[in-house]
Amino acid sequence: MNLMMEGEGFSSSKKRGVPNYDYGFTHTLFSWSLDDISNKNLFSHKEHLMLKWSLLMSPSHMEAEIYDVKVDYWRNRFSNSGKEPYKTLPGDILVLADAKPETISDLERVGRMWSFLSVIKIPEDENENKTDSTSTYFKVKASRSIQVDDRQKSLFIIKEVLCTDSVLEETCQICSEQNGGIWNEKFGLILSSTMNDFQLKAVLACLDSVHCDHKSSVQLIWGPPGTGKTKAVSMLLFTLLRTKCRTLTCSPTNVAIMEVASRVLKQLKETIKTDDYGRGTLLFPLGDILLFGSTERLKVGEEIKEIYLDYRVKRLSECFGMQTGWRHCFTSTIDLLEDCVSQYHIFLENELIKKRENSSEDEIKEASKEQFKSFLEYVRGRFKSTVTPLRNCLFILCTHIPKSFILENNFQNMVALITLLDSLETLLFQDSVVSEELEELFSHSVAEDCSSSSGHKNYLLQKRRGECHTVLRILQDSFSKLELPSAMSVDSLKNFCFKTASVIFCTASSSFKLHSVAMEPLNILVVDEAAQLKESELTIPLQLPGLKHTILIGDECQLPAMVESNVSDEAGFGRSLFERLSSLDGREELISHSRRNMVEVAVVVKILRDLYKDWNGSKQKLSIGIVSPYSAQVVAIQEKLGGKYKSSDGFTVKVKSIDGFQGGEEDLIIISTVRSNKSGSIGFLSKPQRINVALTRARHCLWILGNERTLTHGESVWEILIRDAKDRHCFFNADEDKDMAKAILEAKEKLDELDEFAEC
Repeated sequence: MNLMMEGEGFSSSKKRGVPNYDYGFTHTLFSWSLDDISNKNLFSHKEHLMLKWSLLMSPSHMEAEIYDVKVDYWRNRFSNSGKEPYKTLPGDILVLADAKPETISDLERVGRMWSFLSVIKIPEDENENKTDSTSTYFKVKASRSIQVDDRQKSLFIIKEVLCTDSVLEETCQICSEQNGGIWNEKFGLILSSTMNDFQLKAVLACLDSVHCDHKSSVQLIWGPPGTGKTKAVSMLLFTLLRTKCRTLTCSPTNVAIMEVASRVLKQLKETIKTDDYGRGTLLFPLGDILLFGSTERLKVGEEIKEIYLDYRVKRLSECFGMQTGWRHCFTSTIDLLEDCVSQYHIFLENELIKKRENSSEDEIKEASKEQFKSFLEYVRGRFKSTVTPLRNCLFILCTHIPKSFILENNFQNMVALITLLDSLETLLFQDSVVSEELEELFSHSVAEDCSSSSGHKNYLLQKRRGECHTVLRILQDSFSKLELPSAMSVDSLKNFCFKTASVIFCTASSSFKLHSVAMEPLNILVVDEAAQLKESELTIPLQLPGLKHTILIGDECQLPAMVESNVSDEAGFGRSLFERLSSLDGREELISHSRRNMVEVAVVVKILRDLYKDWNGSKQKLSIGIVSPYSAQVVAIQEKLGGKYKSSDGFTVKVKSIDGFQGGEEDLIIISTVRSNKSGSIGFLSKPQRINVALTRARHCLWILGNERTLTHGESVWEILIRDAKDRHCFFNADEDKDMAKAILEAKEKLDELDEFAEC
């Protein structure tokens, strides 16, 4: 984030070139040109990127330049008194330049000196690392030879690893005006019947954001254990499924992805059971859902195998085979319905020929006295052998190919055909059916009008025969116009499944397979248990072309991703994107034994601006008190405000600690609680006396700024206050106000510019 570090007496002692046994990532990075750095599609031709750079050593014959670097002190671009100086760690990637670059193109100017530096070693001896109280000494590898002199040099951190411009963008006005409340109107009743108000609000907010085609978005759904995150994500996915949104759902583990996939499948089946076509036939159209991954690791059971890729491919191969496929089944059944009488007589002739060829004259005379198989027996046998594979194909097509691909009218006709075939079979196997009467009836054309013989006892049988034939012909003609696969390889069938599914489930690491599939882009990425997924792993699905919206669900206060290497752990390799983005609710800092939260400072300033804007022009007096339990926060707010409101007649602002406000009152009090941490530690805020003073200073209005997760972590009065505020609809998320969200983002960006990479 353009953190500038300058050192007087910057020095290096160049060492001889040594073989490069560094990590593959460094080798790759050092090979990049400036054009490569700015090329967003640099790796678009790759199927996937290996992300375990820090765990895999790749020997190379390239000679590397090793330098000893000594920096007397680090100076941040933005002053940050009390903040610990930047600390280098092995693996840090820096840019050394002879002037401060504002853009990448600045480095391309004639005469400009620059180089990538990779930190490879920090001296183990602390004394070696300190020549005075602020100096730093380390070893680096450079991407090119550096001419070092006594001139002042500057080091810069690479600005962007992940673009976050879209995280807090304003709501798209076009979509907001056109589709306001559309999700609530369509699915509000269904969703509200299964979720509480907070779950419903989170899901509807996500649905609103992903419905926009003009702006990208990132949404976070946070909740501690037991708050129903899995139910919320399953209902969100179910709604996206019903609206045919192309969605990829990822989780860090096989167990997690199986859980959410099972829930969505169960919800879909329960809904189908209530539909008209689902009641009698027990058909479950599941082609829009697809789960893929390792069979052994996923442990795919009977309850979920219908959406599993390998099982689906196996079933579809039956349906598209030359001898077992739907084309063969349709043709055979149509022939049976159209011409079963003549086929029967051909059968009899063939049987007689066989007898003559294989028997003596006396045996033939004896056989002539015997009855050959009757027409009824023949039709019943042919029906079973022909219609059974047809019915199997119809079930496969209905179950494993999306209705949107096979078309709604075809789906309804297949459901109707299954019912008609069942009815025809029942009539055909009745005990009252007489062979001669059936043969006479089936001698007529399949399309012949039987209305004049409606009283005939076999009238319904002929009617069903004609109805089955009509629907079969309609489906045959319609299917021939669709791009249904013929006999295909396993890989081709897999690609077909990927192309036609709407919601795909897999682990984040398995999603690399989708990079090689030529299909309509997936527009939405939903990540469950996102706080347990390393940022590097999440880049695999995030790089899929066409993704516009991302929804992360998790709780960064629970167990993070497992990182076995201590070096990687210290470098922040295990941090999740969810944790990074959730820090936009603020981060507390320890400043000289006190604490502050610069995001809350930004929110206080924004509230004061809005209050002053509304007050300005009125003749009333308004006194505002800003209270915080920490002196460092009081100082930070005072410095930010400066003397802005001192000359405002009638609009007074006082900023004090809680102890400093004891005995005083103001019209409006804003309490900045500061605390924002994973452990739920609230320090001073746990003291009932201080809480009492802070909460009783307002005459008319009291606002409390704080991190809900931290304040409600343990049983305290803060948990009760927050619950009461929610019950009275007086609880607000700061990022729901676009102006407030913008102020938060600006504050967070400045913090990141100061110390983000130092903390990594």
